[in-house]
Amino acid sequence: MQMPGAMDGKEMLHHLRLDGCDLPAILASGIGYIPGDLPSRTKFLSKPYKRAHLVNRIQESLAA
Repeated sequence: MQMPGAMDGKEMLHHLRLDGCDLPAILASGIGYIPGDLPSRTKFLSKPYKRAHLVNRIQESLAA
């Protein structure tokens, strides 16, 4: 997710975690990776992805 300014999806998720939101999350990127460590309860999905890969990540997130 690219938003105006310097915040991206990973940083937004970090702020949500600081606010006490601990829902599972899936971050996706077209560059194939997300620099640094992922926040807790977070899975990564590289774009483009197939529906089966998304379903797999959702199932992994819900099982954790």
